[in-house]
Amino acid sequence: MSYFLFLSILLFLFWFLFLFLSHTTRKEQLIMSLAGLILSPAILLVSLGSVQVAGGSVVGIGIEDFLFSFSFFGIAAVIYQAILGKHMKPWKGKKSIFIHPVAHWFLHLIIVLAVWIILSLSFVILLSLSSPHAFAMGGLLIGTYVIAHRHDLFFNAIISGVMVMILLFVLEQIFFFRLSGGEAAVTETILSSVSTEELVWSWVVGFAIGPLYEYLRHQKLV
Repeated sequence: MSYFLFLSILLFLFWFLFLFLSHTTRKEQLIMSLAGLILSPAILLVSLGSVQVAGGSVVGIGIEDFLFSFSFFGIAAVIYQAILGKHMKPWKGKKSIFIHPVAHWFLHLIIVLAVWIILSLSFVILLSLSSPHAFAMGGLLIGTYVIAHRHDLFFNAIISGVMVMILLFVLEQIFFFRLSGGEAAVTETILSSVSTEELVWSWVVGFAIGPLYEYLRHQKLV
């Protein structure tokens, strides 16, 4: 089994665990996962196109890419609330341009994620940044914009990024520990195999995705 498929399956198992255990965040998790699934081709082509993992590049779009994007978006959106036991309450109302409010804010979600992709592509083309670096820059701008308008979501963004980064780090260690046959002698090799670029990328995604639902739905965490 390839590294990325193994990681995607493990990530989905954690996604299912969050869905099963955290009743208050199920709606948010499912909606944000759906958003990740819809936009996964564009997101993955920009963000993972040149990430070196397990001695090779992630190329093309396969079922594992969709599974990874679906699971990662859902987990990043709810990990802060689910682990720390936070709940949401209305913060500010805003006039909807649609009859159904869900259509209103979901459209805004798609627009925000599309802006993230456009920013990333612009950094690649104009500044000649690598795909992961460009995606990280775009995510930082999106996350910074959110917390600049909603200071109460600052810790949500920061801690979501840290938690997602730790989760991916642990899952990678499980893969390399399994690959090595569990030999303690290869500990240094296992740890050195983790890319700092991947960890930064995962933190940025958590930083940007973590507070997006509350920001767009005008909800406050308590």
